[in-house]
Amino acid sequence: MSCQDPYDTMEDVGKWARYQNTHERNFERALNQLLKLREHKTKQQIGFESLKQAEAKTEAAAEAAKDRQTNQQTRVEHDKLKTEILTQKLGTAKSQKIVAEIKGAQAIQRHLGPEGAAAWAQTAA
Repeated sequence: MSCQDPYDTMEDVGKWARYQNTHERNFERALNQLLKLREHKTKQQIGFESLKQAEAKTEAAAEAAKDRQTNQQTRVEHDKLKTEILTQKLGTAKSQKIVAEIKGAQAIQRHLGPEGAAAWAQTAA
């Protein structure tokens, strides 16, 4: 049997230690990159969800605005019809006075609310 030189064995140990260190550094780099990618993916998903929620809110707001506009148009048409009916029944001058009173009462009710308008009507009477 031949004996190996102890210095050869030490060189081998040193070489293996360098390989191990290299592999550990590469593993740490890969792990850090994986963790960063996972974090980035999570942030993207959160951002996507909040974007969907924002779009839904925008759509709801647009629909509500459209409903308000439709309601306003309906009120205007209703007022025109009431004016037309009053004009036919009572004549122009008297119907204009009644329409003005109705519009005034509606304005008061919008600003004070139903309860406030009722209280105001009681104090005015």
